Amino acid sequence: MHRSSDTAGNAGTANTAGTANTAGTANTAGTAKTAGTPVSAAVDAAASAADDVGAVAAHDDVCDRSAVEHSAGLADGGFPLFRDWDLYSRIVHHNWMRHREVSDCVADRLTGLARPLRVVDLGCGDGQLSRRGLRASRLASYTGVDLSAGALETLRQSPPTGRASSAGIETRQADLRDAAATLPPADHDVVLANYSLHHLTSDEKRTVLAHIRRGLRSDGVFIWSDIYRRPGQSRLAYLESLERRIRREWTLLSEAEVGQVVAHIFDADFPEEEAWMLEAAAAAGFTHREDHFRDESFVVWSFHTP
Repeated sequence: MHRSSDTAGNAGTANTAGTANTAGTANTAGTAKTAGTPVSAAVDAAASAADDVGAVAAHDDVCDRSAVEHSAGLADGGFPLFRDWDLYSRIVHHNWMRHREVSDCVADRLTGLARPLRVVDLGCGDGQLSRRGLRASRLASYTGVDLSAGALETLRQSPPTGRASSAGIETRQADLRDAAATLPPADHDVVLANYSLHHLTSDEKRTVLAHIRRGLRSDGVFIWSDIYRRPGQSRLAYLESLERRIRREWTLLSEAEVGQVVAHIFDADFPEEEAWMLEAAAAAGFTHREDHFRDESFVVWSFHTP
């Protein structure tokens, strides 16, 4: 696990440089796909005429506009992949998205914070990650926010209480954008956003980051784990790479389940370039950053509020 300190304002030099890109979707409703056929093939067929940079740029612009329509529908019960929590729970259990590494980063970063912590978890799922990540922390309260009723029910049965069995536990079935917007000013010690912000458009990410910064107390911590794009990598290229990884590594899933996951990422995932993410965090007021983990698809940072 790599951990180094820097300031978010130096994002362009301390980490791989990149350019800001807006989020978009490369998939359209109504496109027929079979479970055994890569979703990227459908995208490639639709974009077969795009054989020069200008055509690809035009395609990305269409994707950007589609992202707004996609994001506006988030409040309609969440994404299909998360409504039946069993499939995603198995993805977490098998650590295909490095949830164990993320939770270890959370535990490592919060070590030494002796005060009882007020924690809000934006996109908490069933709490597997937070139960492990907060296991050594003293919790005054924990609020888990998610759209999946099934995930929240599982969380309530085994909440992340840390070392304080009397910690106040609250769950909210809500859109994380709404939950972030209603955070009381300077009210929380820790905000977690693990694999949740990439479902938002670029503008929405900036807005949510600003709400998170406002809701943190002095000496608070924001931990952000997510998918990310490399410099110059388009959304489509990233998703095709992730699809190959899923088909190569997630072999315990059925072909139909793999098809469901791949359809989800093309419909719901809007990763940004790393430099854009760090610039957006800096613009929201996060000035002290630590790097905790990365591989070719996933990254974990923490930000400290002075």
